[in-house]
Amino acid sequence: MINNVLLIPAYEASEVLLDLVIELSKSFSIIIVVNDGSKLESSKKIFSKIDKINTVHLLKHTSNQGKGAALKTGLSYALKNLFFDYIITLDADGQHLSRDVVRLSDYTQSNKDKTLVLGVRNFDSNVPFRSRFGNILTSLIFKFVYGYSMPDTQTGLRAINKSIVHEIIHLSSNGYSFEVDVLIFLIKNKFEIAMVDITTVYLNGNKSSHFKPISDSIQIYRSILAFSTISFLCFIIDFSLFLIMLFMSNSIFIAVMISRCMSGCINFYLNRKLFLANSFQKKKQSILYLILFFINLFSSYLGIYILSTIGVSIVFSKVLMDTFLFLGSFLFQRNFFFLRK
Repeated sequence: MINNVLLIPAYEASEVLLDLVIELSKSFSIIIVVNDGSKLESSKKIFSKIDKINTVHLLKHTSNQGKGAALKTGLSYALKNLFFDYIITLDADGQHLSRDVVRLSDYTQSNKDKTLVLGVRNFDSNVPFRSRFGNILTSLIFKFVYGYSMPDTQTGLRAINKSIVHEIIHLSSNGYSFEVDVLIFLIKNKFEIAMVDITTVYLNGNKSSHFKPISDSIQIYRSILAFSTISFLCFIIDFSLFLIMLFMSNSIFIAVMISRCMSGCINFYLNRKLFLANSFQKKKQSILYLILFFINLFSSYLGIYILSTIGVSIVFSKVLMDTFLFLGSFLFQRNFFFLRK
């Protein structure tokens, strides 16, 4: 029998949360609620009532630290103090129906091998524009960068297997981007993810949400686009060094070797620092990266040399070859570094 615990991060809670906890306490014996530094008196009264419910473990932040921080607080608490198989997280604003939470929990009973089970919403025309647009855009970017189809990257209804809790609590993000970072971490490290369709609910146009469209979206997209940003930065470094060394040495070979080696080392360090999770992954993917590096190194030199001998300018040859190699490297790293097989 699977033993599941509920975790609800909450900021400035309303009666909606109280009703939700009362309803879910009929199906779950342990519910962790994290008060993420709420200041309103009305909210404090709600938490006081929630604290009196026998099934509830109420935790509190002295100041608002963000949804990710609240989730990590609850996950850490469960890991240290409770016996469980899955922790099911859900939002405090009534977006998740109790029957969907129970159904997600039931799913884990017969699918014990899944590392993460997502409750996936359908973003039709009835969903508020800012939520629909944000999720669709994030899903498209996610698909492009990681090659993984994820229709609802920001769903808060998730069943997290205990086996990965000790790893995801060490992710650096504390805001809304934490939930996307968890997905990225799991995909890169080839963990099993499952999806269950749930009802899409937005009460009063989702006015109770504390999501800040601009600042929180920047955090989310920054996490998703980190790989592309690193690649572009290294392209600028490589191209600048190439021009400098070409001017100083008048040698395509020397310019390519020095610029590629410098930019390659920076690229490897940043990707290794940000994306690779454990020593085995680092050793395995370091070998793949080294192979890719030498392929790019000699392909770049040969391409520029051949194009320059047939009359194409060296600078244009460099831009052309680097663009081609960037796209090839991107597809290679996306498929071999990030995707599950």
